[in-house]
Amino acid sequence: MDMKKTGVVFLFLTTVLLYSCDYVTMPYPKKTVTPPPVNGYVKKVLVEEYTASQCVNCPHAAAAADLLRNNNKGRVITIAVHCSSLAAPSGSTFTYDFRTPAGDNYNATYVDGDNEGLPSGMIDRVSWQPGTGFPKSDNSYQTDWTSFTNTRLASTDSVYLQITNNYSSSTRLLNCSIKTKFLTGLTSTYNLVVLMTEDSIASPQKDIDSVNVRMHFMHRYVLRGAIDGHPNGTGIPITLPAAPVTGDSILTPVAYTVPASFPSAGICNDKHCYIVAFFYDTVTGDVLQVEEQKLY
Repeated sequence: MDMKKTGVVFLFLTTVLLYSCDYVTMPYPKKTVTPPPVNGYVKKVLVEEYTASQCVNCPHAAAAADLLRNNNKGRVITIAVHCSSLAAPSGSTFTYDFRTPAGDNYNATYVDGDNEGLPSGMIDRVSWQPGTGFPKSDNSYQTDWTSFTNTRLASTDSVYLQITNNYSSSTRLLNCSIKTKFLTGLTSTYNLVVLMTEDSIASPQKDIDSVNVRMHFMHRYVLRGAIDGHPNGTGIPITLPAAPVTGDSILTPVAYTVPASFPSAGICNDKHCYIVAFFYDTVTGDVLQVEEQKLY
């Protein structure tokens, strides 16, 4: 073959290859990080809404929790904890079961939804002593949530939390790191809890304001479970530095595979999932700080 023909063949093959190749996107993990504080450290507040699909008054509490979150963007973090027999599947309508081992433990420890009634709630778990029965603190009623939340928002911040998520949507593997920075000297014992919630799940809900079941009620920030290796939601014991001072920090790694679906609780849409971490005093039960970061 002479040089002219060789050049023509080479040009033809090059053209074919250029126009026949597809671009391939590699499934690199996506990274999300809690933004650093802009105007100094601030106290964030955990609002736990205890609810159930067959609780007719629970939509009012859900609306109250949403209002608190929207009115205090970035500083109020809400979790809907489905619990009690009213959250159990029933008939052909209520087929989903959003209860979790962590939620069941919280219900048994603090709320006792079957005997004390739902909806209920806790604001940073203040006034709720683990193991002392089921005190009906004023902050269990949604009509008082705003005042309790405002009080907690005004309290001094003693811990800063930062969540870093590295998540692969192809493998659904999450590698999460939580930075705990101590802003004051701490002397009690503490645990760090890491949970996953899922937002905007359309599912049936009874409602006192509706004659019929609301078939596509939007359940917000539903607790999907504890992901830190402690399924009951008690969290990871934190070993403090020998003499913790302002500025000391520790890193806590968490690895978790996000399921494609939950047994009896539907498909898990990872695009709507959030990682929630909170740091609490194991003696008083009070939540010192809470943080939330979208999965990706």
